[in-house]
Order: sequence, then structure tokens, then C-alpha cells
Amino acid sequence: FKILYLEGNIQEIELVLLLTDLLYTNTLNHCGYVSVLAPQHTVMKEVDTTKIPGNLVYFLSCQRKIKEYIQKLSREIESSCKSKNITAPQLKWFEEFNEIYKNLEVSNKIDLNFPKDTNEVDKISITQPNQIVGKPIENPPIIDKKVNNNIYESVLENMIDKALIFDRFGMLLFANDVARKFFNIKKNEIYSTSIYKILPKDIVSSLQEDIEDTTHTRPNSVLGKRIEIDLKKKDSNKVHFEITTTNNYTEGDDTYTIFIKDITNKKDKINNIKKEMKHAKRAAKAKSTFLSNMSHEIRTPLNVILGLADIVKKSDNKDEELFRKNLEGIDFSARSLLSIVNDILDFSKIEAGKLSIQSYDYNLKKVVNSLSDGFKTKSNEKGVNLYTEIDHKIPDIVVGDQYRLNQILTNLIGNAIKFTNEGEIRVIATYIKTSNNEQKIHFEVKDTGIGIPEDKLENIFNSFYQVEGKESIKSKGTGLGLAITKELIQLQNGELTATSTESKGSSFCFTLPLVKSNLQSINETTDVTLIRNNKQLEGLRVLVAEDNTMNQFFIKQLLNRLHIDVEIAENGKKAIELFNSKPEEYYNLILMDMHMPVVGGIEAIKEIRKIQKNTSKKVPIVMCSADVFPKSRKEAIQAGIDFYLTKPVDEEALKEVLFWLVSDDEQNLLSNYHKEENTQRSSVDIEKLKETFDNDEEFIIILLETFINETPDDYNSLRNCIEREFFSRASELAHKMKSSFMNLGMTQQGHFLQQIEKHINTSDGNELGKKHFEQFNNIYTKTLLEVNILLIELKRS
Repeated sequence: FKILYLEGNIQEIELVLLLTDLLYTNTLNHCGYVSVLAPQHTVMKEVDTTKIPGNLVYFLSCQRKIKEYIQKLSREIESSCKSKNITAPQLKWFEEFNEIYKNLEVSNKIDLNFPKDTNEVDKISITQPNQIVGKPIENPPIIDKKVNNNIYESVLENMIDKALIFDRFGMLLFANDVARKFFNIKKNEIYSTSIYKILPKDIVSSLQEDIEDTTHTRPNSVLGKRIEIDLKKKDSNKVHFEITTTNNYTEGDDTYTIFIKDITNKKDKINNIKKEMKHAKRAAKAKSTFLSNMSHEIRTPLNVILGLADIVKKSDNKDEELFRKNLEGIDFSARSLLSIVNDILDFSKIEAGKLSIQSYDYNLKKVVNSLSDGFKTKSNEKGVNLYTEIDHKIPDIVVGDQYRLNQILTNLIGNAIKFTNEGEIRVIATYIKTSNNEQKIHFEVKDTGIGIPEDKLENIFNSFYQVEGKESIKSKGTGLGLAITKELIQLQNGELTATSTESKGSSFCFTLPLVKSNLQSINETTDVTLIRNNKQLEGLRVLVAEDNTMNQFFIKQLLNRLHIDVEIAENGKKAIELFNSKPEEYYNLILMDMHMPVVGGIEAIKEIRKIQKNTSKKVPIVMCSADVFPKSRKEAIQAGIDFYLTKPVDEEALKEVLFWLVSDDEQNLLSNYHKEENTQRSSVDIEKLKETFDNDEEFIIILLETFINETPDDYNSLRNCIEREFFSRASELAHKMKSSFMNLGMTQQGHFLQQIEKHINTSDGNELGKKHFEQFNNIYTKTLLEVNILLIELKRS
């Protein structure tokens, strides 16, 4: 079985060594005695498989040694069997061995080491190195010239390359099979075909000059040379060839041979290598530029954060206004730093082809106006006017990605303000109706800034590119903004263009398809957060597993302000110990970092879930990590988390999780569900899932399949347990199902299951738990149907 864990040449050598051992053992049993030593004392000592990788010469040497050993052993068997007048059995042993390992890729190479008959053994035995071969043959046979010519013709006829023989006038004397097929020459047409009519004109001209130059006063261009040419096939496709032309120096008139070798694959490989080298050089240059830019861009806000933090730390902070300004400066710089990090992450998603676009209803006019209003303070500081013009034909409510439109306009307006010192900036949105009834929105961001030189304009959308100049040098950036902006627009089937005049200003334009919404307006109450009282959170007990001291300090302050009891574990091992030391259901929540020393977050979650295996009510676990990559999210979900929060932790996001844990308010949630029904939206937000898992549809399909396979059984068990009043088991099942629904973004269903889990196993709350089950039951069938439909659509696509 050890063989199965090996690969390539090592596997082949180890397999043949195993064969030698089997043959030797069988030979001893069959013959009783052999003069050849066991392979353990000979060939196995001489072969070191650790030296094989990357060393072809050593590999071939090992092959030769093993083959020689098997041949010696075979001669012993042949000799023994001959004396006993029985058939040598080694071929049978070999076939039995081969049958066992026939499914290995290298099994077909084993027979190269095994002689099939004694003749082969004898042949090999008389051609050992340094062995004197017998005396020369006294009367060698005379080879008929005609037979000899037939041999030459057979060689040419069966060549892989195209071979043509012609006289000094270019008339063909011979063309092999592949040449006839390529040039479409019939066998009976060979002698009437001129080589000068089937080759390219430039080759023909040079070849004729070489042949006619009897004085040999100039170097040949084609004759006696290897040159590369392009020839057209029957289907008119060009193919790369290497052509070699030689003088045969035949008796009488000279004849000439042309060999034409197809080097298309070779050329393709060379071109691919050149492209890869070019790509590698470009990547190395981009990496260098990236590191240089990032060093500058990250250090700038860090300098402000560290500087102002040091001032705050050393000051008495009695001047409240100055203290607040310092904090605002730290906050602004930290957000700038976060923006840079987000740009880098977006760019990495673009490079991987995994940046996602979502689609939902939003108020476009409100987005554009709000964004412009937000930039007006910044533009006014520079003495620049910012205007917004929105075509009244554009509908209020459209379908698209509000977040990405916001990101596009933020980049363009931000750049306009950065490079405009006087004058104005205009943000214009125009309605366009095309001839084929398609509708688009044309956006333009115009400024009266420093402009861009004409020769630099085509490069501004390249990653890391920045225009060098006296004015632009003052406003360096990451060099990613416009590259990301262009990609975001293209992902929405739009196009970004730029025009500019140096010292007069620039204009950036893009168009996006207009998709009208069925909604007349967006009810302002749709996205209103439930009014909650922080007192609901008082007394909660939270275990925080976090190795970073400052993060511990921040989260502890955040939770203590809400009067929540906090215990800190500096690694996963400590978190497990603390959890183990407390009674069941002591902690209301665990906040778990992913990457920690001693024991990491994933391992700690698995261990805690293992401890709670037989517990009816499992503690909710929220992964709280700076790791934003999909692989980490998948691992966390598989480990058994309930939520995934990314750092930097937003206070409101954390409070949402906490309120969800203690919430008994179902009225607003129910009203939201009915709104979803009215708009016929799916229970599963597929766009959100794609965004969460970086467009990994394969993983999403697995997630949905697992949901469909497991949920019906869990649902039936939950219903039966409630009907038979096995409330403890019902609470446990509700918890398990809650995680499955929440992982797919179905918060409504998750809320009902949360309430079932919370109330069903209490003496005064099981009626409330039953009521929540009825509400869950009302939407369960529809939910399962929608997930099935979604899964079918994903598989088809």
C-alpha cells in the first residue's frame, strides 16, 4: 500500500523493486537455491529513491540496475527449469503481479524491465559493457543496389517531416506521403509539379539565386540553411514550419532535397514562454510599484493616527474642542486607511475574476444627490463649486447595485476634487433611449482642474498608474481607483471613457443599462432598524477569545458600556478551558477570533461544539476575524459558527447580533416577511451568498444540497418532538436548523427557530414555542421549494 502514496518516477522504481522481491521469494520457493543474492543485499542497497526527483540520469541508472538484476534472476530460473524439463514460471508471476497494480499509471512501464523469453536474456547477456564481440564476418553479404534504393525510399516515404526532391529547374522528382497530402499533389502529378509554384515567392526567389550561383561568390540564403516560414494549409490556416534545403550532389545533374518540419507547437510554446516572461516582468514591476505606493498611502494616515494619538496621550485634554478635533482626525485617517485596504481587496477580487455585482431596488436620484451633498463640504474647503444635474426622465426607483454605483461616483468625484483647485465640478446624469428600446443612464463627472496630458490619457485606467506632474505629485494615491472603477462599470455592461485638456479640466463619462423597478417608491420604513432598548442586553455573559491586547481592550469597553459581563481568553486553548469551567448555558455568546496562538479559532469552535454534542441548547458562536477570504468563511461555517463578523468590528453590527439573541419581537420581522412575499423575493439572497463566498458557485451548490438533504429530516423530527412533547430534543433540533437557515441568509426563518429553541423547553414558554413553530411551519414548504428551484438553476448554469 506504500506504493499508492508515491508519485511519478519514485513510484515506478519502488514498484519494480517490489517486483524484484516477489520474484526472488518465488524463485527460492520454486528452485530451492539460487546463486543471485537477495535484492535487499544488492539492488535495493544501490537505489536511493530520495535522489530521483529532478535527476533524470540517476533515475535511468536505477532502471538499468533493476533490469540487470531481474535478467540475472531470470537466467537462474531458466537454467533451473531447463534441468528439470519444466516451463519457467516467471512470466506467470509477472502477470499476477501486474494484475494487482494494473490501475497505477506506471504499471504499463513495468514490463520494460522484464524479459519475455530466454532469447532476450541471451541477447542482453552477450552485449554487456566492455565485452569483446565475436570476430568479423569473413564474407559479408553483398547488398543489391536496388534493394538499397528501396530502403532509402521507404525511409523518406515514412518520415514525419515533409520531404521533397527536385532538380535544378525546380521540377519534383519525389514527394513523400505527408508532403503530397499537405500540398495536395497526386502521386501521378509529382513529375509535372514545380517546387517553385508551391513555395512562398520570397523563398523561391532566394532558392533560385542560390542554385544558379555556380561561382559561389556569395553566401547562400536558403540552400544549406535552416529557416522558418509560414505556409497555408488547405483550410487557409497558416502553419509555422522550419525548412531545410540541401544539395544532394548526385552524379550528373545536381538534385536537391527540402525537408519541411512543422514547428507550430514549438513556436506556440516559445510565444507562451515569451508572454509568461512579459507577464512575470510586468507583475514584478507592478508589485514593486504597488509596494511603493502602498508604503506611501498607508504611512500617510498611520502618521496622522499615531501622531494625534501621541498628542492625546501626552495632553491633559482639558480643551474639549481640541480633544474632539484630535479624535475626529484619528477617525478620519483610520477610515482613509480602511478605504485603502478595501481598494486592495477589491483589486485582488478583480484579478481573480470574483468581484460580484448585486441587484436590488434603490432610489437612484437620492443616491446621487446624497453623495454630492456629502462631497460639498470638501469641495467648499478648496473653494470649488459642486453641482448636480439629474435628468427628470430618469425614474426614481431602479434595479441595480447601489453600493457599486456609490463606489464609482465616489472615486470619480473624489478625483475631481483632488485635482481641481478652482472653478467647478458637475455631476450629470442623463436618460438615454436607444433605437432598439433599450434604456441607459449616462453619467458624467466634469471638472475644471489640472487636466491630463494627451499622451498619458490612455494609461490612466491601468493598475498602479499615476500621472507625473508638478500638480499631480501633490495628490498621490494607490493608483487603483480608476482601474477598479472601470472594472465595476464593465461588470455592469457599461463603458468608461475620459477626455481631458491639460490645465483646463477633465471629463469622465460612463453609461449603465437602466432597469426600471416595479415599485413606485421605496417605503422609508422598509429599512428602519427596530427600536431597541440597550437594557435588553444588560446582564448578558460573553466570552471573548482574542489574542491582540488592543482588540481585547476595545471589545471589552464596547461591551461593558452595554453592561455586558465579559471574560477574555488570549487564545483558543484558554477559551476552551474557560468554557469547560462554567456551568451549562453560562455564556450567552462567544466571540471567537480566527487566528490565535496555541489553539486557533476553528479548532476551538470544533472542540466547544464537541463538548456540547449532547447539550440541548448550544451557545451561539460568532467568528470575529480580520480574515475576509471565502476559504476562511467556509471553514468557520463547517466548524459550527452562527455568524461571521469581519474586523474592524462595527458597533452596530455587533449590537444587531446581540439584539437578535435576546429578541422576542416578531411583529416587525413578520411584517418584513410579508413585504418580501408581496415583492416575490426569494427566501435565499443568492447575490448575497455569491458576495459572501466570492462567487464560488461550487461551494454554494454543496451548501444548498446539504440544506435540502438534511432539513426535511430535521423538520419532521422537530414536528414529531413538539407533537409528542419531547421539548428538550425539539430545542436541540431548532438550534441545529437555525444555523442552516442563517448560513443561507434566511433571517426570518432563523428568528422563528431561535424562539422555538429559547421557549419550547421551558414550562412557562412552550406554548409560545409552539406558536413560533406554527409560524415557521407556514413558510417552511415555500422556503424548501425556493431552495430547490435555486439549486436547479445554479446547476444548469
